[in-house]
Amino acid sequence: MINSIKPIDPYVVIENARCKALNQILFCFAVVGAVGGPLSALRSVLTGWLPMYTAHLIIGAYAVFLWASAKKTSYQFKFWSLILLMWCIGVVGLFNFGMLGAGTWWLATSALLGGMLYSCRVGVILACAAMTVTCLVAYGFMSGALQLSPSVSVDTYMHSMTTWGAYLVVAVWLPIIIFTSFGRLSSVVTSLAKEIAASQTELYKMANLDSLTGALRPHVLEDRLEYALFKGRRANESVGVIFIDLDNFKRVNDTHGHATGDAILVEVVARARSMLREEDLIARVGGDEFVVVITGVVSNEQVVAVAEKLKKTISRPFSYKGTKLDIPLSIGVTSDWGSDLNGKQLIEAADQYMYHAKRHGRNGIYSGAVPTLGAA
Repeated sequence: MINSIKPIDPYVVIENARCKALNQILFCFAVVGAVGGPLSALRSVLTGWLPMYTAHLIIGAYAVFLWASAKKTSYQFKFWSLILLMWCIGVVGLFNFGMLGAGTWWLATSALLGGMLYSCRVGVILACAAMTVTCLVAYGFMSGALQLSPSVSVDTYMHSMTTWGAYLVVAVWLPIIIFTSFGRLSSVVTSLAKEIAASQTELYKMANLDSLTGALRPHVLEDRLEYALFKGRRANESVGVIFIDLDNFKRVNDTHGHATGDAILVEVVARARSMLREEDLIARVGGDEFVVVITGVVSNEQVVAVAEKLKKTISRPFSYKGTKLDIPLSIGVTSDWGSDLNGKQLIEAADQYMYHAKRHGRNGIYSGAVPTLGAA
């Protein structure tokens, strides 16, 4: 049975990370509900009992319930319940204490959570709603329509330990937990992006590069050769094509094994690249056949000179596991100088010149201009 690798579904990965972040935030809200609710109610010693404190205790109890039942409820229910909790706390705080409380923080943070845990659209809608409510409450206090409770002394309120305790829990500890959750979510997304990029790179290599040597595949060579011809003719330059065949390579595989043959093929490409320019191309077009494309050519003699250097570089004795082998090369050379042939025709011409070299004793170079191909 062939084992298959299960592909990564980025949507599932991100949703799992969001669920984990939401559950962590719900736990923090449960802690805030269990600690912050009673701390908020303790302020009644200073202000007298306000309806807001009853709301805080009810909301705190619901936060604990929501976290305790998190495994049995859907993501959407948990998310919107969390947003509702934050808005209840924020709106009640705004109407009772204005800018003295943390009401604006609750509303602003709900927009942040909406954008990170649900969608950017939800985050924007919540942000606009928070701004609208805050502006309305601000206008209410400035116009006198809203006022602080007569029992609230600002000076006493600001000097209260319970006030600052509740504020530290809500406005310091909770944001740290929220941003830590967001940091982990961001790490998951970043890691996923890297995995996708690596997968795309691997797919590109599989589709465009020879799996053994790393040379271009034939279809990629033809596409890039056509572009090189188009670009060269606009610049009044030529493109050279060098067709390389390893003579008697089948004998190497039969005598020394395919592992030796594969190692030689890899070394052929490595040696060729060591002397080619970055803009030049090398492709594997057959079992032991390679095509090199040289750009910026001004004469066919220039391509022949490159072919001679390639032959000298590649023909050095190969050594594999203590075995030294000499691999002769038959090379055909041509260029599009003075012709309007396409890339496929140039490769065919160089191929025919390579076979001409084979018919004349192998281990040599034969070149010619494309228009005289029929005479070859």
